[in-house]
Amino acid sequence: ELVDSINRNINSVSLILIIITCALLFISFALINNTVRLTVYSRRFIIHTMKLVGATGSFIRRPFINANVVSGIISALIASAILAGTLYYLQGIDSGIASAITWPQAACVFAGILIIGIIICAVAALFATNKYLRLDYDDMFR
Repeated sequence: ELVDSINRNINSVSLILIIITCALLFISFALINNTVRLTVYSRRFIIHTMKLVGATGSFIRRPFINANVVSGIISALIASAILAGTLYYLQGIDSGIASAITWPQAACVFAGILIIGIIICAVAALFATNKYLRLDYDDMFR
Protein backbone atom coordinates (compact mmCIF):
# COMPACT_ATOMS: atom_id res chain seq x y z
CA GLU A 1 0.00 0.00 0.00
CA LEU A 2 2.86 2.35 0.79
CA VAL A 3 4.50 1.66 -2.57
CA ASP A 4 1.22 2.40 -4.39
CA SER A 5 0.89 5.66 -2.50
CA ILE A 6 4.44 6.66 -3.43
CA ASN A 7 3.81 5.77 -7.09
CA ARG A 8 0.65 7.91 -7.15
CA ASN A 9 2.55 10.82 -5.60
CA ILE A 10 5.38 10.46 -8.12
CA ASN A 11 2.88 10.40 -10.99
CA SER A 12 1.11 13.52 -9.74
CA VAL A 13 4.41 15.35 -9.20
CA SER A 14 5.55 14.31 -12.69
CA LEU A 15 2.32 15.65 -14.19
CA ILE A 16 2.73 18.96 -12.35
CA LEU A 17 6.36 19.24 -13.53
CA ILE A 18 5.34 18.54 -17.13
CA ILE A 19 2.68 21.26 -16.97
CA ILE A 20 5.18 23.73 -15.50
CA THR A 21 7.72 22.80 -18.18
CA CYS A 22 5.20 23.37 -20.96
CA ALA A 23 4.18 26.71 -19.48
CA LEU A 24 7.81 27.84 -19.21
CA LEU A 25 8.51 26.66 -22.76
CA PHE A 26 5.54 28.68 -24.03
CA ILE A 27 6.67 31.76 -22.08
CA SER A 28 10.22 31.46 -23.40
CA PHE A 29 8.94 31.13 -26.97
CA ALA A 30 6.75 34.22 -26.51
CA LEU A 31 9.65 36.27 -25.12
CA ILE A 32 12.08 35.14 -27.80
CA ASN A 33 9.47 35.71 -30.51
CA ASN A 34 8.80 39.27 -29.32
CA THR A 35 12.51 40.05 -29.17
CA VAL A 36 13.09 38.71 -32.67
CA ARG A 37 10.07 40.62 -33.98
CA LEU A 38 11.50 43.85 -32.60
CA THR A 39 14.83 43.13 -34.26
CA VAL A 40 13.21 42.40 -37.60
CA TYR A 41 10.87 45.40 -37.22
CA SER A 42 13.85 47.71 -36.84
CA ARG A 43 15.25 46.39 -40.13
CA ARG A 44 11.98 46.25 -42.06
CA PHE A 45 13.04 48.94 -44.55
CA ILE A 46 16.24 47.05 -45.32
CA ILE A 47 14.08 44.00 -46.02
CA HIS A 48 11.90 46.07 -48.34
CA THR A 49 14.95 47.48 -50.14
CA MET A 50 16.31 43.98 -50.61
CA LYS A 51 12.97 42.92 -52.11
CA LEU A 52 13.11 45.88 -54.51
CA VAL A 53 16.51 44.87 -55.88
CA GLY A 54 15.31 41.31 -56.46
CA ALA A 55 16.46 39.35 -53.42
CA THR A 56 14.56 36.15 -52.85
CA GLY A 57 12.75 35.41 -49.61
CA SER A 58 15.25 32.77 -48.57
CA PHE A 59 18.17 35.12 -49.23
CA ILE A 60 16.57 37.75 -46.97
CA ARG A 61 15.62 35.24 -44.27
CA ARG A 62 19.02 33.55 -44.03
CA PRO A 63 20.93 36.24 -42.07
CA PHE A 64 18.09 36.65 -39.58
CA ILE A 65 17.78 32.93 -38.97
CA ASN A 66 21.55 32.43 -38.74
CA ALA A 67 21.96 35.27 -36.24
CA ASN A 68 19.14 33.93 -34.09
CA VAL A 69 20.43 30.36 -34.22
CA VAL A 70 23.79 31.65 -32.96
CA SER A 71 21.93 33.50 -30.18
CA GLY A 72 20.09 30.28 -29.34
CA ILE A 73 23.36 28.33 -29.17
CA ILE A 74 25.02 30.92 -26.95
CA SER A 75 22.04 31.12 -24.60
CA ALA A 76 21.80 27.32 -24.42
CA LEU A 77 25.50 27.07 -23.59
CA ILE A 78 25.11 29.67 -20.85
CA ALA A 79 22.08 27.87 -19.42
CA SER A 80 23.89 24.53 -19.56
CA ALA A 81 26.94 26.00 -17.83
CA ILE A 82 24.76 27.39 -15.05
CA LEU A 83 23.01 24.02 -14.64
CA ALA A 84 26.33 22.16 -14.69
CA GLY A 85 27.76 24.49 -12.05
CA THR A 86 24.68 24.05 -9.90
CA LEU A 87 24.85 20.27 -10.26
CA TYR A 88 28.56 20.25 -9.40
CA TYR A 89 27.91 22.41 -6.33
CA LEU A 90 24.98 20.26 -5.15
CA GLN A 91 26.98 17.06 -5.63
CA GLY A 92 29.69 18.54 -3.43
CA ILE A 93 27.16 19.27 -0.69
CA ASP A 94 25.24 15.98 -0.78
CA SER A 95 26.62 12.77 -2.26
CA GLY A 96 23.06 11.42 -2.68
CA ILE A 97 22.50 13.86 -5.49
CA ALA A 98 25.45 12.36 -7.37
CA SER A 99 23.70 9.00 -7.43
CA ALA A 100 20.33 10.52 -8.36
CA ILE A 101 21.57 12.76 -11.18
CA THR A 102 24.54 11.46 -13.13
CA TRP A 103 26.63 13.43 -15.59
CA PRO A 104 25.46 11.37 -18.62
CA GLN A 105 21.86 12.20 -17.69
CA ALA A 106 22.82 15.84 -17.32
CA ALA A 107 24.53 15.74 -20.73
CA CYS A 108 21.26 14.55 -22.28
CA VAL A 109 19.46 17.48 -20.65
CA PHE A 110 22.14 19.88 -21.92
CA ALA A 111 21.75 18.50 -25.45
CA GLY A 112 17.99 18.90 -25.20
CA ILE A 113 18.40 22.50 -24.07
CA LEU A 114 20.68 23.17 -27.03
CA ILE A 115 18.32 21.61 -29.56
CA ILE A 116 15.22 23.33 -28.18
CA GLY A 117 17.05 26.67 -28.03
CA ILE A 118 18.07 26.40 -31.68
CA ILE A 119 14.57 25.37 -32.78
CA ILE A 120 12.78 28.12 -30.84
CA CYS A 121 15.10 30.85 -32.14
CA ALA A 122 14.98 29.62 -35.74
CA VAL A 123 11.19 29.33 -35.77
CA ALA A 124 10.76 32.78 -34.20
CA ALA A 125 13.09 34.32 -36.81
CA LEU A 126 11.26 32.51 -39.60
CA PHE A 127 7.84 33.79 -38.48
CA ALA A 128 9.06 37.35 -37.96
CA THR A 129 10.84 37.66 -41.30
CA ASN A 130 7.95 36.07 -43.18
CA LYS A 131 5.63 38.71 -41.74
CA TYR A 132 7.71 41.57 -43.14
CA LEU A 133 8.39 39.80 -46.42
CA ARG A 134 4.66 39.76 -47.13
CA LEU A 135 4.07 43.44 -46.32
CA ASP A 136 3.74 46.14 -48.94
CA TYR A 137 5.61 49.41 -48.55
CA ASP A 138 2.55 51.31 -47.29
CA ASP A 139 1.86 48.67 -44.63
CA MET A 140 5.33 49.01 -43.13
CA PHE A 141 4.44 52.27 -41.43
CA ARG A 142 1.73 50.70 -39.25
